[in-house]
Amino acid sequence: MLVITQLPSGQLSIKSDYFYRDRIKSIPTAKFNPETKQWVIESFMLGTLENNFKGELVYKTPRWVILNQPMPDMSKMYEITDKSIVAPTLKLKPYDYQDYGIRFMIDKILKNGFVLNADDVGLGKTIQTIATIKWFIENKNVSKILIICKKSIKKQWIDELNKFTDLGQSFVFTKTGTTAAQRKKAYKEFDNASNGILVTNYHSFLNDTDIIKSMHIDFVVIDEVHSVKARTGKLNNNITKVTMGKPTVFLTGTPIMSKPEDIFGIVQMVDPNYFGQWTNFKNYYLTVDLGGRYGPRVVGAKHLDELRDKVQDIVIRRTEYEVSIQLPKTIIDTVLCQMDSTQEELLKAIAEDQDSITTSMDKLKVNGKIPDYNQAKADQLEGRSKGLIAARQAASTDPRLFLRSTSKMMRDVYGKLIPSSYKMSDKTENIIDKVEDILASGDKVILFTKFRTCAQMISEDIHKHLKENVLLYTGMENDQQRDMAVDYFKNTTTYNVLIGTEAMAEGLNLECAKYVINIDQPDTLAIKTQRIGRARRAGSAFNNVVVYDMITESTNTVRSKDEERLENINKNQDLTDALISIDNAQRKALINAMGE
Repeated sequence: MLVITQLPSGQLSIKSDYFYRDRIKSIPTAKFNPETKQWVIESFMLGTLENNFKGELVYKTPRWVILNQPMPDMSKMYEITDKSIVAPTLKLKPYDYQDYGIRFMIDKILKNGFVLNADDVGLGKTIQTIATIKWFIENKNVSKILIICKKSIKKQWIDELNKFTDLGQSFVFTKTGTTAAQRKKAYKEFDNASNGILVTNYHSFLNDTDIIKSMHIDFVVIDEVHSVKARTGKLNNNITKVTMGKPTVFLTGTPIMSKPEDIFGIVQMVDPNYFGQWTNFKNYYLTVDLGGRYGPRVVGAKHLDELRDKVQDIVIRRTEYEVSIQLPKTIIDTVLCQMDSTQEELLKAIAEDQDSITTSMDKLKVNGKIPDYNQAKADQLEGRSKGLIAARQAASTDPRLFLRSTSKMMRDVYGKLIPSSYKMSDKTENIIDKVEDILASGDKVILFTKFRTCAQMISEDIHKHLKENVLLYTGMENDQQRDMAVDYFKNTTTYNVLIGTEAMAEGLNLECAKYVINIDQPDTLAIKTQRIGRARRAGSAFNNVVVYDMITESTNTVRSKDEERLENINKNQDLTDALISIDNAQRKALINAMGE
């Protein structure tokens, strides 16, 4: 897709992938700006641009603004069909915008059978969902509810149910780590009860799908649904077995992980007819490059304005700009770190290995495709290729990670390139300096990384150089250890540094922290938003949450994985903006609707 923004000069700036380069160059007046890495055309060429890229344009500046046309009528947007719906009474009164969200959710479930609440992180999706559940219990004879969530936030669901209602007194809770026999007994008790709420995590659900689908369930909640990534994956298919035909609430602060396929995968779990056949959806809404390295690959999106219209009736999405509550302002500071000679040598070696894999993959093809008899070798090569992605990130972060890796290839092949005298990367030095400054100011800091070994290494570095206690939350700890780490971080003055992986990125309320450090960049915008959302929450005592993105710079010869991931995250942002974000005109319509 091509993202169009009107510049103060009136010219149009075009952001696109390399795939579109030759087609953009053919547009008269098109000039490439090397500083912004975007194309610029004169505004009078918009018609030509639209003719050459039908359906592939996304307007960051609304089209009607570019053309100096009147604002379109948006009075019917965000309309609740059944205006007689009244949100149920809770122990604590929701904010006005949450009350509207509750009624919107009820209305869309009654109309479509499901709804996706994509309110920004920290705006109270849980309380809105609990109220929606309570309404269906009181008005539609719903008695058995299934909630599927991340392991780390099962307890939070229980706490919230008890905080806002008396519903928590009647549910069955399946604990992580229980035996299959113990879980089976709990399921039987739930199924035999006249009413109840079953809270389980994704892993347990996968193991027990056959049992759960045989039980009587009236209503389903899928929390952090962006975790169900693959449209055709096992988790998606298993969830479909219990959601199909049942009122369903999907929850996520980030519904678009990286491509429109994500929203298709979510909706098809409950209504396979809403978007129609996958083939038709793909052909109409996705741009496919047929000449990809491993075959056809999705390189962009198109007709997003039409897809957005379909999404509007099933999604509610608010940010702090549309609601009465104030979240801390996010200040993102990109800290550029120098790549040293060891990192550069490692990245060169990894690139050579990747080229070798590509050559080997090409040799397996017959008439441009991998035949069945070569598929096993192709899968092996693809696995190695994916491993090199992690290797590139390790090299971009700190070469010492290779010496700690559980992978023999990482240690033996790349570890030998690291001099025995190597101390640490410039990125690690900058992280230690930032943490030292933050602690000196009396504040707490959360650090995120993709890798457990990196979390452990950085924690040891901080402890060694700053003599500070460091807490870890990596997914390797048991429930008690994780709960203890969070408790110590939130409620003591002796533990002010918490380092975690993506296991820590969802569900936790860590508003006691003013600072977030991204040691490395996550795969998607969704995860980055979740990371920041741990500190950026309603109830925070801070006006600002400061985020440090630690970025190792590329050199003339090799590309940093940090810079590559940051670019991909920015592309994710453009797609999310195109599908579910709102411009000023829509914002006005939404605020008017909430104030009805």
